Amino acid sequence: LCHDFGKADSRWQNYIIGIENKQKITSVPHAQVSSCIFFFLGLKLAKEIATNKNELRILENEVVKYTLDIADHHGELSDVSEYDEPWKGRVLISERNILPYTDVVGFLDFITSEMPMLVTSYNEFDQWFDLGENALDVWENIAYSYLTSNQIEIDALEAAKLVLRINTGKMIYGDRLSAAKIKPRESLLLPEKAKEALENIKAYCQGKADYFNKLGGSSSELTQERNKTQEECVNVYLNNKGKSGFFTLELPTGYGKTITSLRIALEAIARGDAERIIYVAPYISILSQVTDEIKEATKIENIIQHHHMSTYKILAATTESNNLIDADMLDSWQAPIVTTTFVQLFRALFPNRAQHTMRLVAMKHSFIIVDEPQSIDANQWNLFTTMINGLAFELEAKVMLVTATLPRTLQQQQIVRIKPAVKQFSRYKIAYK
Repeated sequence: LCHDFGKADSRWQNYIIGIENKQKITSVPHAQVSSCIFFFLGLKLAKEIATNKNELRILENEVVKYTLDIADHHGELSDVSEYDEPWKGRVLISERNILPYTDVVGFLDFITSEMPMLVTSYNEFDQWFDLGENALDVWENIAYSYLTSNQIEIDALEAAKLVLRINTGKMIYGDRLSAAKIKPRESLLLPEKAKEALENIKAYCQGKADYFNKLGGSSSELTQERNKTQEECVNVYLNNKGKSGFFTLELPTGYGKTITSLRIALEAIARGDAERIIYVAPYISILSQVTDEIKEATKIENIIQHHHMSTYKILAATTESNNLIDADMLDSWQAPIVTTTFVQLFRALFPNRAQHTMRLVAMKHSFIIVDEPQSIDANQWNLFTTMINGLAFELEAKVMLVTATLPRTLQQQQIVRIKPAVKQFSRYKIAYK
């Protein structure tokens, strides 16, 4: 309710309805103003509902986090600071006239009428902000409490759960998708569609097998071994899917790791264990190739390919087609299958801007395939695997690392390794004169 309160600004409203000249105003600092009013009301609500001092401290910590979310919901995400309140320099005061253009009176009257436990008024807010209980002093005290109360020793997985900006993502996701009139449930991969895709994959693999069988020699033998291994990997997953949300698929090059992981993901969706597939690759060259293969193998056309050039490709395609993918759909991964790069995944795990957090919501109940994870820098490997494991726990997602050379430093406890014994083949013949 509070996050767009700052738009109750007479200048902005006049601009919206066309009274103000568009040259005079192009924006209003509504996020920062909104965070201020939320902080005031949030603290008041916390005091009303807390039953003891410890519960009050916990609620005040939540108020700090949501205050930052509101302040940052259109830009870069900031850290908690005990010195700078997030609305600093953006809330205008003139001779004790708080927010001179904003309808504080009307908003607080509405709050009082709808929430009897929050009986308040403009005068109370005015005094809280400017007189006895200075808002900056309150922010400093509570922010300091927030920072010190979280200085406790916990294991890495629990730390990852705390760091993930899931609640931030929920607010941004709901706000942007509502404004864009996007219905999230329409972008999920339903079990029946997954079953159809599995049948299409089998036909696709059979077509490939028929081609290689015609070549004879080791090609035919490799195809048979690949099909056998694929079935074995799917069965290992199905027999262990209740034990963990974190898996590895370890197969030599040439054994069809991508198609095997895709089959496993579709089996999970067909059984109701997931609702979206997210495929992650280290390089755009790999990503483009795999995206085309997924489309060909599954016959699913509604696939979003997301990397730093995606927006430009969409804009270029718009000149030839009316089928425009909204930028919010791209950033929020609104498709049954999303193919993306490590960079975009890292922006979800370690977001810099509010829009990056939307991807976390899309990853709930998803099956995340991380291809060639050994490409990740060794210095960031443990951090990455800890965060992605925390994500699997918090969002009830499945994560599968797919590689021929898994680093030995994988430290997660509950991990299912799918690594069947395979026959080694000589895949190439060198002719020389």
